[in-house]
Amino acid sequence: MKKIVTNIVLGLIIIFGVCIVVLNIIGFKTYRVISDSMAPNIYKNAIAIVKIYDDNITLEENDIIAFNVNDKLVLHRIEEINGEEIITKGDANDSLDSPISIDSVIGVYVFSIPLIGILFASIYPWIIIILSIFCYIIIKQIYKELKKNDGGK
Repeated sequence: MKKIVTNIVLGLIIIFGVCIVVLNIIGFKTYRVISDSMAPNIYKNAIAIVKIYDDNITLEENDIIAFNVNDKLVLHRIEEINGEEIITKGDANDSLDSPISIDSVIGVYVFSIPLIGILFASIYPWIIIILSIFCYIIIKQIYKELKKNDGGK
């Protein structure tokens, strides 16, 4: 039973990694959400999947877009489009954002995966996961050896 669970977990991690790589290859980007400004639709520590903006994409009011402001990525909803100027607002915010240029748009939000962003907040979660896997393997080997030695007496 433990082997089945371990294989399922490792399989899910591999599938998730492959999906992220494939998404990046076919024109999507992944971003970790660092605030609750879009709650209740998108919460902090989610991974947001964003379709890279190009001339084939038509932006409309109510679309959620990713854009740069002062070298920071922001994920907010379009409230109004005035030619080349876009006014956005976070769903949880009371006031509108400062207008941005259409050139600041990175992409259009497609979907998000809640809480997965915790793994990408820093390197420490990955270190803990890798150390946990190594500890599990070592303890399993020690247990097998002890069991083998007890059976031989």
